[in-house]
Amino acid sequence: MAGKLRVGFFQADVQAAIAEKVGRVQGIVLLVAGISLVLAILATLVMATQITRPLHLLADGAKAIGDGNLDTQIYVGREDELGFLAHEFNVMAVKLKELDQLKDEFVSSVSHELRSPLAAISGYVELMTRKPLEQIPVEKRTKAFSIILDSTNRLTQFINDILDLAKLKAGRVDVRKTSFRIAKALEDTLNLFQPLLEKKNMKGTLLAAADLPSLSADDEKIRQVITNLVSNAYKFTPEGGTLTLDAKDTGADVQVSVSDTGIGIPKEFIGHLFERFKQVPGTRQTMGGPKGTGLGLAIAKGIVEAHGGRIWAESEPGKGTTFFFTLPKATSLATDPNARIFN
Repeated sequence: MAGKLRVGFFQADVQAAIAEKVGRVQGIVLLVAGISLVLAILATLVMATQITRPLHLLADGAKAIGDGNLDTQIYVGREDELGFLAHEFNVMAVKLKELDQLKDEFVSSVSHELRSPLAAISGYVELMTRKPLEQIPVEKRTKAFSIILDSTNRLTQFINDILDLAKLKAGRVDVRKTSFRIAKALEDTLNLFQPLLEKKNMKGTLLAAADLPSLSADDEKIRQVITNLVSNAYKFTPEGGTLTLDAKDTGADVQVSVSDTGIGIPKEFIGHLFERFKQVPGTRQTMGGPKGTGLGLAIAKGIVEAHGGRIWAESEPGKGTTFFFTLPKATSLATDPNARIFN
């Protein structure tokens, strides 16, 4: 027997059920979205803090340095770009402090270099103006004129060093090349220092062969380099020491050396010898004498490099120091593009 079954739904009930399900889904979505938004805001705040904190530290550090606190260092504890920036900031602060110290040392040296000869000149001029010259004993007049001349020469040399340094800093070195014999220049310099060597009972030796090839170089400037190196060797070698000048043909160039048996230079300072205003700590206390300005070796380096050569030093504390520099045998112009050549 066949029958029929009919099932019906009330539309209102179906829609209500659907609406209830949709409402639940919307609630879940809104909850998840709200939680995600809160987490995103928190994450953004954390990231912003991580970024802005180092920036604030950098800003505070820059302000501190601007206020003169050159000991400022920044530590952010990161190895990303901000960490690299903080590291470079610290390096900059150290270099600024070093420059500030160099400035103070240079001002002190300049003050000494200017004050001492000027005081000598002023004192002896005042002495000689108190009475007519003919009433001053010849010995005193001779001594006064000698000291005035020495002081004037000292001032002139110091001013020339400052001008040379300014040219080096500007990258403009005038090189007037002529035919130049290095052995003759070494011999002349050693003869110039012979009275001083005898005064300290030092021995001066020249090993350079007389038949070394003639070079194309600025005679005056290369002699200035040699004189500076010999002067340093003499200054930092105790009585009874030895000073040796040598030059060798190495093929492409001639290598010149000035050796002494002096107090030597600490290994950690060798790399700073040719920097402007740099002086080896403690040498003045050890050897005595007036404090230099730390310009000579920087000027020597500029001159040698303007000729296309190089200069360096080797030393062992307590056993002596040797300065080397090379000069090319070729007559080509200097490798320094800023050097002005006058052949």
